[in-house]
Amino acid sequence: MRKGVELKNKHIGKKKTLGKHKKKILRILVYIVLVMFMLSLLLLIGYGVYHFGTSHKYNVAKVEFKNCTIYDVQTLTDTAKVPIGENLFKVSKKNITTNLESLPYIEEVSIKKIRPDKIQITVKEYESKYFAYNEETDLYVRLTLNGMVLEQVEGELKQDKELLVFGISFDDNLKAKTIVAKTELEKLALYEKTNAIYQKVEIQKDITNIEFKDKNIILTLNHDL
Repeated sequence: MRKGVELKNKHIGKKKTLGKHKKKILRILVYIVLVMFMLSLLLLIGYGVYHFGTSHKYNVAKVEFKNCTIYDVQTLTDTAKVPIGENLFKVSKKNITTNLESLPYIEEVSIKKIRPDKIQITVKEYESKYFAYNEETDLYVRLTLNGMVLEQVEGELKQDKELLVFGISFDDNLKAKTIVAKTELEKLALYEKTNAIYQKVEIQKDITNIEFKDKNIILTLNHDL
């Protein structure tokens, strides 16, 4: 009876040993498969990088601009300085963005690389809200809603959507993409508050001219002087 029990225990022990051995072999096989998979993946990625980085098929040949209303394509092309003929995947988006944002009206730049050889550039432009007279130069300065300088031009270039403004002071060294002085921003803020109140009044005339004089604001409606 005791021998039968001993034989049974030995048989169970052998089964356990075989089971452990099989599990160990299985783990090794799984590890080998994973290593082979990772090596294959790395080789595939390496080939892709080499292929896309060296093939002439992916050299930049086309540049497309979208949402451009202020500048013509030639101006944007010259400013962007997209390296035609360079590999698409080596072109620096940062350099193109920096170049284009040097233009006064360019607010934001979005760039897409479209295989095999195209770069698509979408721009967002600042909008001129105020057409402010500069007494020092006898010219007019285009300003955004937030008082940022866009450019200085002749008076006859005023657009219908712009508000003609008098009484704003500018620095002698006027530069594009700079903000007017705090005192002048306060004047523009006063107008915006006044306009908000005016819009609630039932008067069917638009404000076209603004003049700041002695801490007061004078509004002109539809050029009716």
